[in-house]
Amino acid sequence: MKSFISSLGWIMFLALAVGFLVFYNFAYAPRADRIVRQQNEINMWIGQLQQVNDSIKRVGTQPDTVFSVSYSFDELFGGATDLKFVPSADSLLRTCVTSLQSHAGPVEVIGHARAGQVPSAAKDRYPGSWDYAAAAAGAVATRLAAWGVAPDRIRVLSFLDSRATGAVPGAATQRVEIVARYR
Repeated sequence: MKSFISSLGWIMFLALAVGFLVFYNFAYAPRADRIVRQQNEINMWIGQLQQVNDSIKRVGTQPDTVFSVSYSFDELFGGATDLKFVPSADSLLRTCVTSLQSHAGPVEVIGHARAGQVPSAAKDRYPGSWDYAAAAAGAVATRLAAWGVAPDRIRVLSFLDSRATGAVPGAATQRVEIVARYR
């Protein structure tokens, strides 16, 4: 009888072991494997996001502007409505030419004005502020091209400023900005 109980104990132990192995292989192991796969996928996506963040930071820290300078209409045209350069404007613009020629990227000449800033004497030639700012930028671009900046690199733009720079509204908004950009 003692050997029968001992044998029965071993049989029960083996049955429990087989039951545990069956439970482990069919119930627990697939769940654990799925959890491991999901964790690996989460880690993969986190790595992808970190790479995207790093590339965004790299792009954000590299400015696309090589050179930028801004002159008011008064500095360039002396407040004249016919957009004729004053003598001091030549020296201001000539200082830009060497910087612009040292870089091969595009050059943007941007005229800025606010709505309603066209002088009354010039309203017959320039119906709006946008036209007036474009004409000023075009005059500067023509001068830069005459002094050796390749005309195919120059792009003339005109912006109506909705955000005034300066304490007095419109004080520094009439300006021409020269920007050299990377390729």
